Amino acid sequence: LIWDGADVSVVEGAKFELAVTGVSRAGTNYVATWTAKYGGVDVNPCNTDFAVGPVFLGVAADAATGKSASNMQFVKAYAQGDDWVNAGQAGNVSPGQPTTGATLNLTNTTCAGNVATSTFAADAYVAAGTKGTLALQGKPQLRFAAAAGTAREFIQARAKSPTYNFVVPAADGAATAAAARRTIVDTAKCLACHQGSLYQHGGNRVDNVDLCITCHNPASSEQNVRVGFGVDATEAYDGKAGQTYDLRTMVHAIHSAGESGKALVIYRTRGIYFFGNPASFAAMVAEGRWPTTGGVTCNGAEGPVTYYKVFGSVASGNVPEANPDGTCKTTGLVASTDGTWQIHNVTFVEYPRALNDCGACHSNGWVPAAVDGSKAVGVTVNAGAAPWGNQLDDVLKGPTAASCFTCHRSGDAARQFKLDTHSNGGSWLPTTFVNGRQTLLDAATP
Repeated sequence: LIWDGADVSVVEGAKFELAVTGVSRAGTNYVATWTAKYGGVDVNPCNTDFAVGPVFLGVAADAATGKSASNMQFVKAYAQGDDWVNAGQAGNVSPGQPTTGATLNLTNTTCAGNVATSTFAADAYVAAGTKGTLALQGKPQLRFAAAAGTAREFIQARAKSPTYNFVVPAADGAATAAAARRTIVDTAKCLACHQGSLYQHGGNRVDNVDLCITCHNPASSEQNVRVGFGVDATEAYDGKAGQTYDLRTMVHAIHSAGESGKALVIYRTRGIYFFGNPASFAAMVAEGRWPTTGGVTCNGAEGPVTYYKVFGSVASGNVPEANPDGTCKTTGLVASTDGTWQIHNVTFVEYPRALNDCGACHSNGWVPAAVDGSKAVGVTVNAGAAPWGNQLDDVLKGPTAASCFTCHRSGDAARQFKLDTHSNGGSWLPTTFVNGRQTLLDAATP
């Protein structure tokens, strides 16, 4: 909500201070405690009266007043070394992704003395002694008096999402707090450029890199999406079986794509994304690796979008259509019989800093160097085969090589070959290991 030239959600969000203060195990559940301050004053996380203060739990959506359904939840992630890779999950899971507890409500959460106690499922697949983290996602809501009587009377505040590191306990009782993860980047520096936009996924994960990396981790990959579309490396726009969205890989690749000319392509179930420059996009189109004809354009919630059939895809989903007024049709669509249609998004990157200005994002005092192999783990180049929770068949790239050569890239094939040769020669050709990432951690530990 923009009011008087300011984003009220950001302004109000800055007044909050949320904290996860502890976690215990009780049978098959975690029991976490958390607190909230607003304007420096402790508030009751179980409050339900907007006239009293912020409301975190139990709100039902109401478009007429702007109320949103409450969405506070705990994200649960687990480490190998010092990186959250969430290895070993069973079932139909996305590579490297954390689990999420039930939405918090006034049944699974109680409050006393302005301290909330929330109970939610623990993860049976995780061994005792593993380093874990809890991230509290979601946004509190407030009444914005200046908009009383309108559909913006109640707003969500973009309060920073807190995290808490712990050691998974072997038995019931309080978990030991774990050390903070090594500091690499500074969220405040991200916000210097991305204020009000460093939140995604419904807007409930806000302004904290320590939360971002629970999903954007070295084991992450959208390869399961490509496989679901029926697309293999020979059919993919970038010629890959899958692409990690590890934070260093994604941020380095996107920020450098405009200058280097090396494009990054991400397949998602909500669209396919190209990041590069006009020259790299023109080359991809000229080589027949990105569709430009036969699309369907319509106006979505955020403006015009164009759907194309995904190259190499199997039939799934519906054929998109535009309504007579140009908006995207959402009902009465016909099932596709010859491919999967997805929105294709093209972003030309114009990063305003020198690519060697590492301090623009990295924490003060950080300098480029070989990473500590006892903490940083290998990055997935190919996630192997389903089930994706099994990471022992992942093809891995060394963490130092991944850090350096996701920024040092080139759209020139000859130059990229030299960079790859240097990367693989100084590290190793991406490969699988008998015990996966643990093989590398063991080798780096005296």
